[in-house]
Amino acid sequence: MRGRVALAMALLLLGTLQCARVPTRSLPTSWITSHPGWATYTNANQVSDLAFDSDGNLWAVGNGGVVKWNLAAGTNTKFTVDDGLANDCVSSVAIALDGAVWVGTRRGASRFDGHTWKTYTTQDGLAENHVVSIVTTPDGAVWFSTWKGVSRFYHQVWMTYTSQDGLASDDVRAMAVAADGGLWLGTYDRGASHYDGHTWTTYTVADGLLSNSVSSLAVAPDGTVWIGAITGISRFDGKKWTRYTQADGLVGAPVFAIAVAPDGAVWLGGGDGASRFDGRTSTTFLNDKHAADNSVHAIAVAADGTLWFGASAGVSHFDGQAWSTYATDDGMTNGRVSSIAASPDGVMWFGTDANGVLRFDGQTWAAFTTQSGLADNNIHSIAVAPDGEVWVISPHGVAHFDGQAWRTFGEGEDATALAIAPNGSVWLGMASGVLHFDGQAWTSYPFPDGDRSFGEVTSIAVAPTGAVWLGTQQGVMRFDGQTWSTFTTADGLADDLIRAVAITPAGMVWVGTNEGVSYFDGQAWHTFVARGQDLMWDEVVSMAVAADGAVWFCTESSGITRFDGQNWTTYTEADGLADNWDTTIAAAPDGAVWIATDGGVSRYVPPR
Repeated sequence: MRGRVALAMALLLLGTLQCARVPTRSLPTSWITSHPGWATYTNANQVSDLAFDSDGNLWAVGNGGVVKWNLAAGTNTKFTVDDGLANDCVSSVAIALDGAVWVGTRRGASRFDGHTWKTYTTQDGLAENHVVSIVTTPDGAVWFSTWKGVSRFYHQVWMTYTSQDGLASDDVRAMAVAADGGLWLGTYDRGASHYDGHTWTTYTVADGLLSNSVSSLAVAPDGTVWIGAITGISRFDGKKWTRYTQADGLVGAPVFAIAVAPDGAVWLGGGDGASRFDGRTSTTFLNDKHAADNSVHAIAVAADGTLWFGASAGVSHFDGQAWSTYATDDGMTNGRVSSIAASPDGVMWFGTDANGVLRFDGQTWAAFTTQSGLADNNIHSIAVAPDGEVWVISPHGVAHFDGQAWRTFGEGEDATALAIAPNGSVWLGMASGVLHFDGQAWTSYPFPDGDRSFGEVTSIAVAPTGAVWLGTQQGVMRFDGQTWSTFTTADGLADDLIRAVAITPAGMVWVGTNEGVSYFDGQAWHTFVARGQDLMWDEVVSMAVAADGAVWFCTESSGITRFDGQNWTTYTEADGLADNWDTTIAAAPDGAVWIATDGGVSRYVPPR
């Protein structure tokens, strides 16, 4: 299990629909490759925060990196880890008094001076590397909220404040600055705190706050404080608290973003769109007629008083009368890549957890969803047959793509793993055995005596001999078409919980577990665990065999590792990997290795 605390307000809700009736501007991006051999592919349209610089450029950040929109010219520039960004999962952005752009990522805070990015981490004085929000104060200081307190950067000096200094909680999720320089902070579950430069004051539900779980903050020019929560919003005029909820006509909670317009109206962004609230009446705007997407995570007010909204499908602009939407032309759709497969002709196929299947031919991206014929947009696994035809499994069945159209089979509705045999036949891992499709008919092969003690089939691979190898929650199983064999830690496996199975052209079987990796040479099992020059980490979630015979291991949180039979080499974000949190890995015929991470998809071409 990943040791990460999920945001209480579901800050990573993924929206997928973009209004066709709203004019959308898709413009080219630019990047600079700073890590030879590596390339990063992300979708920068899932926006988590917005900020304007002094030149009127709009900076939008999200899970795909950073985008600078030159609104006057109608162009954009994209920045990712390839350009020096600390991480492509960016939560926040703020412009300092000196014009520098600061962004908060899961790997620290990055500063852009107009030419280069520089990253600051806990080693420099930051409270914690996972930065949640950033604000700047009139004195030129930059504040960073984290899960372990807030840090202040002023004149090259870092200072951190925690609950021991009077802060309500170390887990700070939102910040806002008042006109007098006072700092307001919203915490995960302990209410809101105010800092006047000397004293901390905390407000909770006992004082009149709607909820102690704060998701967003904004301070009006007159000093009125607006606080968003999972159940609605609170207004504080310095003396009295007033509460508003969906019953008052507001956008459905939770409230992800708040901004105060020049006319005094409060704009709210949530999972169900955006609302304008003048203190008496509320008007809600939805993506079917207005914004880019119903899931609005950020709101910014431009110098001309117009509103900009960061959603899950781009940036929307509202001038008081009409809406327009801006989106980068990344090719990739929003959604986490759950599986990767390479076609014999080098075309790459990606299964996502919410947006169907993506196809990348090296130049252009194409997307396939239920509207294209898929059974479901949540793809669990994807595989390509020797003839180039594609197979996927999803919660609602198996789908096959022959190059022209998708066909869905109901037989594999409960499938948990997918593999293609050398002869092109399809094997599915099921709850109580395997299912085989020879191109004409489906045949079920149950476990011996219907035994389900091995738990769910987590992975499957077919050897050159045709034998099927299954990874399960209780060991490894082998099926040769007639006989079942089982292997556990008693036989030499690193662990019985198998996360991945891969087989080399020579027939060597590799399995990844929570406690390292093991391989079977036909006679016995041999195990490697995380130590010295071996694996970077024990938890191996995916494996791939490259064209040169090297075995690649995708670890859950520590990058990827390559084993050439003698030497182990580990690659992390420092080398060019988009993110150390990885989900799956695949090897292409040209020798390139593709890795799906939380920060995008990375492609690595080993030096020849």
